[in-house]
Amino acid sequence: IFYLFGTACFWFTFDGLTGIYVLPNHPILANKLLGFLLCVTYIISNIFIADILEIKKSHRISSATLMTVNLFAGLSAASIFTGHFSIFFPYLLFSIYLVYAVLGSHAARQLISGKTDIKIFSAAYLIYGAGTVLTVAMNHGLFPANNITLHASKISYLAFILALHFGLHWKFKDYRLSIAKSSYKLDVLNKKMEAEKKSNAEQTRLLHMIDHEIRTPVSIINSSVESLRLLDNIEPINTERDRRYKKIQRAIKRLEMLMHIARKVDSTTSKTTASQPLDPILIIGDVVDYFSPIKQRINFEQKET
Repeated sequence: IFYLFGTACFWFTFDGLTGIYVLPNHPILANKLLGFLLCVTYIISNIFIADILEIKKSHRISSATLMTVNLFAGLSAASIFTGHFSIFFPYLLFSIYLVYAVLGSHAARQLISGKTDIKIFSAAYLIYGAGTVLTVAMNHGLFPANNITLHASKISYLAFILALHFGLHWKFKDYRLSIAKSSYKLDVLNKKMEAEKKSNAEQTRLLHMIDHEIRTPVSIINSSVESLRLLDNIEPINTERDRRYKKIQRAIKRLEMLMHIARKVDSTTSKTTASQPLDPILIIGDVVDYFSPIKQRINFEQKET
């Protein structure tokens, strides 16, 4: 869009309409704007065509060459207002050969392995670039100028204008497709997060139920065992009976451990997000601390598989 707008402003100035309608009292400034818009349009054209031809940072030589040419064109645009444009202009024209060699090579690459849309644009650019190089060669006196070459240059520029519209249509279509894909991925992610939140809520309810249902029978069993133990203190020692008491107490200990883990997991789940899984190392450490008779520091590590 910037390129089309800049090109329109350039031709508006090239035809003298800027001096007549926009700057009628400043003809010198209108003439300077012609060279300025030429440089700006040249820079935007290189960036736009390189983007369509998919010249990436991995193409270091091509990217460095285009960046150097664009910086030089920027200096040329600034030199217009200092009166030194005549020094930069010959080299600016020579850079067109260099840019066409870089962009033309990538256009040829897309003709071989690119998609159908980009193949059409690449072919149009090769025609336009050849016409532009021909025009510059005629300006340098390297090629004779006649009606045939002039018409060929105009036809190549017309082909490129059509290719620009096609390229813009293709880029916008690709942009809309990427937006649709992003929206679909976002919907899938939202549904996944909702499912995880629902699962965590169900897990929390289950843990609450386990803790509530176990607490009462554990208290009854534990109090009954303690009462029997107090009554048995006056009776002779019975090894079998003590063994059974200890077995019941170990079972009670396991149930208390389950309640402890349920409360711990519940509190941990409420503090974490749906996308963050629970850390099993923390739960194992809590269980060991709960059962350990001595205050001994035990460290666990989770090995990656």
